Amino acid sequence: MRFPIEVHNKFIPVSGFSWMTWLVFCFTRKPKDVHLEGTTRRHELVHVVQQGELSVLFTVILLPIAIHFSFAWWAWTLVILGILFAGWICYGISNAIEFFCPPFGKSYYYTCWETEAYNHEDDPGYLRRRIPIWGSLKHIPNRLVRHK
Repeated sequence: MRFPIEVHNKFIPVSGFSWMTWLVFCFTRKPKDVHLEGTTRRHELVHVVQQGELSVLFTVILLPIAIHFSFAWWAWTLVILGILFAGWICYGISNAIEFFCPPFGKSYYYTCWETEAYNHEDDPGYLRRRIPIWGSLKHIPNRLVRHK
């Protein structure tokens, strides 16, 4: 099985985006005969790795909280939601921070997550050399994104 797993549908992603990654799934509204190829696959695969790392990090942080509170229902809910949406939570926070930093209107491209993905989408061997977590963090607050 090749990652990310493509999911063709009519709703996700929102307009303006062609592909959107969640954990190992990549959503698109494109026809079923259009598939991830080369550069786009590598770009989305960087996001898959980023979200996997963040999910593990959130597990390490949130699981002790659930254990401390004797596995209360709200603690488990926090853990499960935190693990499933860790990538989007961090992405949203990063996007909000970049929104208030000049140059305005380019917050999407200047998040550390997108900067890493765009800068290394043309490098087939990048993920083998990438240092976990540090791969994204070293792009803060890097304004040297090479987006199309």
